[in-house]
Amino acid sequence: MVQTRKRAREAGKQPCTEVESVKPQQNECSKGEDLISQLPDNCLVGIFERLKHKDLDEIAALSSRMNRLSNVSRPKIGKIKALKFIITPDREIPGELVFTIKYANQTQFLLETAHSSDGLFKKKRHEEFPKSKNKNGKQARVAAQSQQQAASIIERVVELVKWFDFQQCHILSITVDDNFLPLLGIVSSSTQFNLKGCTMNLSHDGQKRFVSELLAQRPPVIDLGFDQPNSFVDQDFVNQYTLAVPSPDLTVITELHQSPMIRCDKPLAEVLCNFTVLSITHFLVNTDWILFPLMERLRLETDGFWKFRISRDFDHSEIFAAVSADLKYTFRPGRDRQIEILGTNRVVRFFTRPDWMKEENIFTFTASFQDRSCTTNYSRLSRP
Repeated sequence: MVQTRKRAREAGKQPCTEVESVKPQQNECSKGEDLISQLPDNCLVGIFERLKHKDLDEIAALSSRMNRLSNVSRPKIGKIKALKFIITPDREIPGELVFTIKYANQTQFLLETAHSSDGLFKKKRHEEFPKSKNKNGKQARVAAQSQQQAASIIERVVELVKWFDFQQCHILSITVDDNFLPLLGIVSSSTQFNLKGCTMNLSHDGQKRFVSELLAQRPPVIDLGFDQPNSFVDQDFVNQYTLAVPSPDLTVITELHQSPMIRCDKPLAEVLCNFTVLSITHFLVNTDWILFPLMERLRLETDGFWKFRISRDFDHSEIFAAVSADLKYTFRPGRDRQIEILGTNRVVRFFTRPDWMKEENIFTFTASFQDRSCTTNYSRLSRP
């Protein structure tokens, strides 16, 4: 037994010649191999949803697939709450634009196309927005380079506004062409979409896309003003907007002399009561169809106003005949006509006047729906 143990100890001191040593396996993956792209889409989306918007901006520039997956992931990432997004002409440099984002605390930064000639766009992370003002009292302007280059100014703006959730969008006194459509598709999702004093230079397909984007995003308030004849806000648009939004607020002001009249048919007239605000300069409704939606709108008990054109003036007898037992009609010569819900403070005041800009038998109809116990101001309803 002792000799056996001694031989074993001596054998352990000698190197093993029959069994070769086995080296541990090493990771033979080369440094340049792309392992991330080998993951399935659902796995990548799960990863991207845990990142920030600035990280997705960098990932989106890698490939078309990463761009698509980053866009899919963005809705799951909490957006930055912002008060307004504004596009205006640059007052100092003609032909250039200024993009402004305002926060609820009045902090803002400006993006200027005039300073983007080097292919880089002015952009800064929201954590670094300045709150100080310069010596002239104007808001300090951000001047930082973007992390990635884009094909155009609008594309670079689109990459930035994806971070934000806007309450209001204001596009003022600029020329809108097809290049703006990707941006409009994002900012029109705000609660209030305003486009005022703009020249619409859209192609035929661009007009269709602009309308489809507005209807798809369904902003509760749309306020459009054009310096030229309107060609895409028609009866179909008004009808589809009524179906898309529960209590729509639609204002369209355009060059009346050259814009064709939108003639409201009876099915659309019957659902006009859904509009909180309906003000279209070239919208014509048959007077025979207006009394029923007018009184149904009064019963909604929400403040608002209507302003459009009707085919003829009202006759007092037809108003008295249409008023039900819970309503009271009051008419005083030289004053607004009034219908009120008995036992409440709800009232609609309306008046008509001959429309001197169109045919002689067309009248302008203006109505305000309000609670008399409130101090709602409808200055836009004042007589001309």
